[in-house]
Amino acid sequence: MDIDATTPLGINNQIRYSGVPDACPVCKHACQAIQLKTAVTFPEVGNINDWTLQILYRCPRQSCGRLFIGEYYPRRDHRQNIHFELSSMYPRTADKAEIAEGVEEISPTFAKILNQSLAAESHSLDQIVGMGLRKALEFLIKDYCAHKRPDKSAEIKEQTLGKCITDYITDANIQRCAKRATWLGNDETHYSRVWTGHDINDLKILIRLTQNWISNELLTQKYSSEMPES
Repeated sequence: MDIDATTPLGINNQIRYSGVPDACPVCKHACQAIQLKTAVTFPEVGNINDWTLQILYRCPRQSCGRLFIGEYYPRRDHRQNIHFELSSMYPRTADKAEIAEGVEEISPTFAKILNQSLAAESHSLDQIVGMGLRKALEFLIKDYCAHKRPDKSAEIKEQTLGKCITDYITDANIQRCAKRATWLGNDETHYSRVWTGHDINDLKILIRLTQNWISNELLTQKYSSEMPES
């Protein structure tokens, strides 16, 4: 597709581009975005490889109607012709974290930090997402252990995460997942990585597994207490 885009100097350029948003990044619903205005930005040298095409869109849904920007960057095809491809859209609403049943009741701060970490990820703040996930994990584990051992609450809060997992978690599944999540979380906060074959996606999976196993235990205890064997 071709489009007329205005430069900061007020000059119109016809630009070939591809990629029309098929969902609103704010409300997350599928839609046929309404195109409003276009612009091209470029550094002083004006090299087209450094150009950015920006298109202003509106979500057509009455319950949303928000404006958002699609950002396009230049690409060369096999004939070395340049066209612009959709690369990102903003503002973007972060997906709400999935919190396993019963977990938020014992660790509301875990849920809050996890949601903030996902919000950072939605804004491409990739260098701080892992640190946020590591902090969320520590609150989850320590709140869970303090819930299990309220008499040791003060001691649990002062311990390192690794020692807390070793000393106070007896469920093998929770311990296995929490340990590995800790290893990857530490990689996100240190200069050098140890687990180079794993990344932040693995960390998110391990945190999800950890809270799911915790949820299973909490629910099992709940129904065992409510429905004792006669």
